[in-house]
Amino acid sequence: PILDAGQIHAILEDLLVDFPFRTPANRDNAVGMLLTPVVQPAIAGNIPMHPVVAPLERTGKTKLACDLMGHIFKGVSIAPVQFPPNEEEIEKRILAELLRDGGFVVLDNIRTVVDSPALASLLTSRLFTGRLLGKSLMVTLPNNLIVLGTGNNIITSGEIAKRSIPIHLQPPNDHPEDRVDFKHPDLFEYLASVRSVVLGALLGAVELWIAAGRPPHPNRCRLGGFEEWSDVVGGVLHGVGFTEWRANERNWRRAADPRGEDLKAFVLEWWNRFGMTPMPARDLSWVARELGLFLDCFARASEHAQTQAFVAKALTCNIDRPVEEFVIRRDNYGSSSRYYLDKVT
Repeated sequence: PILDAGQIHAILEDLLVDFPFRTPANRDNAVGMLLTPVVQPAIAGNIPMHPVVAPLERTGKTKLACDLMGHIFKGVSIAPVQFPPNEEEIEKRILAELLRDGGFVVLDNIRTVVDSPALASLLTSRLFTGRLLGKSLMVTLPNNLIVLGTGNNIITSGEIAKRSIPIHLQPPNDHPEDRVDFKHPDLFEYLASVRSVVLGALLGAVELWIAAGRPPHPNRCRLGGFEEWSDVVGGVLHGVGFTEWRANERNWRRAADPRGEDLKAFVLEWWNRFGMTPMPARDLSWVARELGLFLDCFARASEHAQTQAFVAKALTCNIDRPVEEFVIRRDNYGSSSRYYLDKVT
């Protein structure tokens, strides 16, 4: 192992130098992705998904997720799998990958909104239960998968966004395939030449962290559901100078879960206008319409249909849900309902 923090930082920085990360936080998240297979055997908890995202194709997403990760840890590229179109197929794909026990799965070229209970369960469970392909038999398998993903401008549910560490690539122009200014133009030759050095740097970073008393990352809170992973990876990264890890998390969640962000903006305005006063759904729908929130609810032909959609998608499904420092409540007033906010104490 390499036991000099500056040298470790330089080796890992050089490994990733040709990838057009949008911000230093995205680069540091990629280093965290690299560190994850090294520390996984010592972690009892779960591992979040690492989606590699770009606004255009041919930006380097698959090279980072499949080629770089594969050649460093397996000596060959990881064969990607297509993200299935429906929940049943997603569950079957997960079971197939668990049975294959390849260590990694790269969900490549994600084109749809990622809103999968099966994937969410996989990311937060040490065991996964599903139905075998072509059979009625349910099986439970140990979950040791490290899940990566690639896609253009991926949108996820809030559930998946909170289980993901995003890595955004930003091409400098609309023809990233024409780029020639690579420091390491032959990626595979370069990876073969530095593989042992990179692994030595990653192992050395862990040893330095252990020798320092296993301190957590001072600037990042523990990631809910992935506490042990975030303690270890965050602490190791900070010890070798990668201080922006997870700094892009809030913006990712806002972009990935627009309905959740609409709900937050709506609740804050609701409180500013009405406080704890119980309000009919129609009045609340006017507030949302004025703010330009929950736009799909107001695409209906009639005001009655719009209000019904708003109640179903913004109010009823969020009863008793905490939103920032408030909780949405409902009371019955004769034959109708009123909605109000409790402030969390």
